[in-house]
Amino acid sequence: MLREWWGALADLFFPPKPFCPLCGGAGGPGGFCDACRSFLEKASLQPFCPVCGRFFAAEKSGFSGGPCRDCRLGARSFGAVRAAGPYEGALKEAVLKFKYGGERHLAAGLAGLMARAARGLPLENIDRVVPVPMAAGRLRQRGYNQAELLAREVAGLLGLAVDGRALVKVRETPAQAGLNREERLANLAGAFWAREGRVRGRGILLVDDVVTTGSTMTAAAGALAGAGAAGVWGLAAASARVF
Repeated sequence: MLREWWGALADLFFPPKPFCPLCGGAGGPGGFCDACRSFLEKASLQPFCPVCGRFFAAEKSGFSGGPCRDCRLGARSFGAVRAAGPYEGALKEAVLKFKYGGERHLAAGLAGLMARAARGLPLENIDRVVPVPMAAGRLRQRGYNQAELLAREVAGLLGLAVDGRALVKVRETPAQAGLNREERLANLAGAFWAREGRVRGRGILLVDDVVTTGSTMTAAAGALAGAGAAGVWGLAAASARVF
């Protein structure tokens, strides 16, 4: 108790320097360091697909609007997805440390960026935040579901209820890395099941860490829609580029 008292007294006279919630370096106004703030400001101005939320490649920087090729060719089971920024630079490093490095404290900083991106969604139609689930085996191996941590933080920031039991991953699926969109969709077919009593008639905000091709969001949103959800929208910390 004495140690805690001395720690509080020290913080009062010598307040700890704020640290950047992405890179962990010395933070500035708003918490982010100059490099991360510059990255995020540039990311917010980049064009992205209005359906899947993925950012267009640099050579499409002049793109004036409209969905990406994948969204034009294949129907999506969600209304729209938004991401805080492209999966690169400081944002990618933060997601990797959060997802694989056990740095759970990064959930708060990432969720703050996600809540800002969520302004592009019809929040007035959403009343539940649901994380993309992990299969039981992988959850035991990792020890936590990064999407659930993000969902709880985002729900608190947006003033919405979170339901971590509405959606279940009923079977383990091989790693998605290295698979194209069609292979990812086949890999995830029938992998999710939604509890009808928890989603019927509700607007759902589906949360994940990264959107790569949109196949996970499509499969998970399809299960929610099939269980009677009134609408499903997606939100992620980062998204891949559309080339």
